[in-house]
Amino acid sequence: MASTLAELEEINCKLAQLKAQKDTAPGAFFFPTLGNKQVGLDKLKDKQKELQDLEATLKDLKVAIHV
Repeated sequence: MASTLAELEEINCKLAQLKAQKDTAPGAFFFPTLGNKQVGLDKLKDKQKELQDLEATLKDLKVAIHV
């Protein structure tokens, strides 16, 4: 249980960092292009996916702790 709590705290920290990054500059994204690919947009999508994954893991861990 101690390792689960430690993992939960680590995920919470990462989640807070990602949310802070998201909230810092909501409309100030710069989308440079590399060929036909928008680099900034891809990074944003990656961060959003990572945030969703962390939130899902956090939810799962909370459920596991309370079982």
